[in-house]
Amino acid sequence: MRRFVYGINLETEDYNPITHIALLTEEEARSLQDFEDFVERFGDRLVALKPEEEE
Repeated sequence: MRRFVYGINLETEDYNPITHIALLTEEEARSLQDFEDFVERFGDRLVALKPEEEE
């Protein structure tokens, strides 16, 4: 079974720049409707990305 990593930005309700990621199966990825659908169904799987700190 193939898996896909989806990235979104929760602050802008867009996909860039990516602030959170979630791993989905191919079936789950194909069934996505829109941003709201993604957050509602898979929000519990989201992992926050920590930006690199500048020195």
